[in-house]
Amino acid sequence: MASNTPNLGLHKKDPVTDGNQTFNIQTMLNDNWDKIDLFAHEVEQKLTEISNVDEEVNKLIQQIGDLPTLSTENKLNLVAAVNEVYQKIVTHSAEKATTTGYGHTILNPTLTSTSHNEAATAGAAKAANDNANSRIPSNMINKPNGVLGLDSEGKIPTSLRPPQSVEAGDTNIYSNSTELSTPSNTPVKVFEVTTNVEGSLRIKFEIRGFNASDPAYCQVFRNGIAVGILRINDTNPTTYTSYVEDIGGWKVGDKVQFYLYGPYTGGTYTTYLRNINISIKGEIS
Repeated sequence: MASNTPNLGLHKKDPVTDGNQTFNIQTMLNDNWDKIDLFAHEVEQKLTEISNVDEEVNKLIQQIGDLPTLSTENKLNLVAAVNEVYQKIVTHSAEKATTTGYGHTILNPTLTSTSHNEAATAGAAKAANDNANSRIPSNMINKPNGVLGLDSEGKIPTSLRPPQSVEAGDTNIYSNSTELSTPSNTPVKVFEVTTNVEGSLRIKFEIRGFNASDPAYCQVFRNGIAVGILRINDTNPTTYTSYVEDIGGWKVGDKVQFYLYGPYTGGTYTTYLRNINISIKGEIS
């Protein structure tokens, strides 16, 4: 089957399918020669239009550049140089930024990310700054004209809580079972404890004397002033006797004091105090 060349359109015959056909001199030779001649004439005209070949070549060099001046390693031809640059770009694009090296990173607008290879946006930075500006400086927590801070349990620290008002009751808030004594025959302070509440306190204690003929005396004081009943164990002085009384008017920082003595005559004897307990109604919050 006959065909034509792609560039000049020269007529061709297929020996297999066209071998028995009559050879046509006009089609197979003359027409093809005319096409070749026309092409040669056009090429000649183009060459004639170029007055200075060197000048035209220089113009091309200026337009596309001189290969030896390329900064690429491959200077074989322009395509090879472009491919080299392209491969370097591809490789560089795959490099991710880290905390120890340069690379590409993406922007992250959130405030909760823990990423080390993403960059915060200006919006995220502003949001973080606004958040910080709205917070109380740490040096103003629990300070005058500052704010109140909470303890590890989310509560107001004990030292900063307002005094708790309490009533006398049976919930123990202080105990001391140590046996205290004095040989004095005049009132002497043998023990004291500081209160951290205000209100009424139930105070219990036990006293005894040295022998059956010498009673024991004990009285509760507040900050050096007697507020309790003068207790006298004279029924069975050698055996501890318990006493309990509810005393009101206590303030935070007050001293609960115990004054002990035995009005002995004719010798030196010892008076004893033990099992001091202070209790309230309910619990300390």
